Amino acid sequence: MQILASHLISLPVAAIANQSKIGELKSVVFDPENGKVLGFLIKQSIFHKNKLLSLSDILSLDESGAVVRNQDDLVDISEVVRIDKLLKKNIPILGQRAKTESGKNLGLVDDILIDTSTLCITKFYLKSLLQDKILPYEKVYQITSKAVVFQDDVTEGKTVAEGIMA
Repeated sequence: MQILASHLISLPVAAIANQSKIGELKSVVFDPENGKVLGFLIKQSIFHKNKLLSLSDILSLDESGAVVRNQDDLVDISEVVRIDKLLKKNIPILGQRAKTESGKNLGLVDDILIDTSTLCITKFYLKSLLQDKILPYEKVYQITSKAVVFQDDVTEGKTVAEGIMA
């Protein structure tokens, strides 16, 4: 199954142990090196700092939410050094500028399609003034703090309308 990252935001996180909602998905944490989901930032309440939900603690994830064993599966971000360092680098993907290796502007990353079985990015949905596009992850050259950079040959990519028809 595949799901848009935007559809994950605000989904509930439930714990089996007490059969209740323990938070909601605030954002997806991606590895910019390989496009793999590393975890999720979880908002518990306005009085608590965001927590981290690691992939290994997720029992199920779909369009209705995430299920974990118990509240202890949500940890402080600083406890997972790799993710803490990555978040401090501030490399967002959603809302990020998209361009080609040669610098041609492609628009902004409006959404991302994630394969729920591999938890990897499969497609980028780009929005621009002239034409919205859907580009495959395989065409990514590099993800930096300033832009998602695609290979120069992506200008032949499908428009959103063509992607829907395929």
